[in-house]
Amino acid sequence: MPDPARAPVLPAIPREAVPGAYEIRDARALDRPAPGNVRKEPAVLATPLAVSWWGLLVGLYGYVLPVVLYAAWVSISLWDLVRRDELTTGTRVGWMAVVLLVPFAGPVAYLAFARSPIPAAMRAALVLGGIVAYLAVAALGALLGAG
Repeated sequence: MPDPARAPVLPAIPREAVPGAYEIRDARALDRPAPGNVRKEPAVLATPLAVSWWGLLVGLYGYVLPVVLYAAWVSISLWDLVRRDELTTGTRVGWMAVVLLVPFAGPVAYLAFARSPIPAAMRAALVLGGIVAYLAVAALGALLGAG
């Protein structure tokens, strides 16, 4: 073994792998785009707060209602799947995969086609009522946005 005091220095990283020095520029010298028509205003869920009360309500419903509908459909579908004893494990797992992996269409397909013991009128109210409510909010938003 060579003497450690006289051994050559070998870097752990080869010189060609070490990047060169970087030049840090002053941020004030960077080019800035023209301001154009960008407005700075507070917003909640991308809905500006500087609109009318109705505009804010419709805008928030436009963002929140689909999430609430999806959460309700998934939770009701999974609850129904778990409590159904007549289903085989394979059928149950298959429907759970459809409900969880196919957004929006999965729970709707389960509630529409899986012969759930939930009364048909209740399933129709869950799915069609939610869709109609969202379309009504979207139409109201379109009317308020056009004015």
